[in-house]
Amino acid sequence: MRLEFPYRGIPGVQIPDENLRAVLRPQPRPAPASAEQIIAEALVTPIGSPRLRDLVPDRGEIVVVVDDLTRHTPLQVAAPLVAEELLAGGASEAQIKFLLGLGTHRAMTPEEIEQHLGAEISRRFEVINHDCRDPAKLVDLGKTPGGTEISVSKLAYEAGLLLSIGHIAPHRIAGFTGGGKAIQPGVCGATTTAQTHWASVPYGIRNVIGVRDNPIRAEIDSVALRTGLKFIVNAVLNARRQTVACFAGDPIEAHRAGAKIAREIARAPLPRAADISIGASYPVDIDLWQAAKAVFPLAAACRTGGTAIMVTPCPEGVSQRHPEVLQYGYRPVAEIQRMVAAGEYTDVTAAAHAALVSQDAAERIELVLVSPGISVEEIRRLKLTPAATAQEALDLALERHGPGATVVALELAGELLVEVGQEAQARR
Repeated sequence: MRLEFPYRGIPGVQIPDENLRAVLRPQPRPAPASAEQIIAEALVTPIGSPRLRDLVPDRGEIVVVVDDLTRHTPLQVAAPLVAEELLAGGASEAQIKFLLGLGTHRAMTPEEIEQHLGAEISRRFEVINHDCRDPAKLVDLGKTPGGTEISVSKLAYEAGLLLSIGHIAPHRIAGFTGGGKAIQPGVCGATTTAQTHWASVPYGIRNVIGVRDNPIRAEIDSVALRTGLKFIVNAVLNARRQTVACFAGDPIEAHRAGAKIAREIARAPLPRAADISIGASYPVDIDLWQAAKAVFPLAAACRTGGTAIMVTPCPEGVSQRHPEVLQYGYRPVAEIQRMVAAGEYTDVTAAAHAALVSQDAAERIELVLVSPGISVEEIRRLKLTPAATAQEALDLALERHGPGATVVALELAGELLVEVGQEAQARR
């Protein structure tokens, strides 16, 4: 089998037929109508909420939180439809603000904003980059019942109406993207994000990913509701990036309904873990911080002691916003926990990222990275194995595990929910 990667300049790999055991990909689901029709229908029939136009306040700003360029939400379709619905409810253009839910990611450039949101929205409405590190733009709201300190965008909290547009897919920390995740980490302060991310480490990714109601999601929803999130518009996409469903309305009820469909699409059952897994991180590939989402499906498909090969371009390197990831690398979890407790690891969000990758992959398997955006020296500093091409990586893995080694290929690895053996039966 020839496995190609969706990246210019990165060659594919030839997998011997006698070694290939499975090709995992999202479940097929055709789009029943155009994205415009699907999203418009969701706005007309919200779940657990009045129509958005009926929520428009007499005064105060209307803040629409949207995700950034690391996501594939159909914003160019959804944002104008949401704006039309708000204007139909009596809002003025000046009243509506679009707030980019960057979390701890870098700010988007004007060119990126126009490309992401479309020329119409970026021209007609104010679009604002959230800054998680500027205290002047944040407000403290106490703690959640679970003890998470709530530091959140002042603009979002003081809005007369707060809503969000996003999409739903499996997520290693929150269970699924979308819903209240637009607020935490989308428009929260760095401290709040660090606490929720670090709290996820003891649970383990396999107990959270693809599970809508989990302890970390409870904290995220608590932060979102305390901030005042009233309405969500969340799309579900298929493997071709087509909108196949949309769920609008109450941040909890609508998201819960959407997660069921997203899980069905992402689910990739596998009878037995392989000696070798291989795939690209697409569609998360700007830097390793994002591409690491593909580590977990690749690791799930790989037996303990096996080799997982991840192909990803990472044009922005490891992580511009979280340099401690490269500084310390993917150390054993116990060592990362000690460093956090001692104050050596100052970026706790980065520590959580490193611990999750180590817990699910680096401590259990050999993780090989094929990435033109990250140097061989940097890959070794991360305590991972470098390879120049996927073919080189696979050939070395086959040599290591022997001629009878089993191989599983993953397509769209960044959005797969791999379930192996009895787990696949138990979680259906």
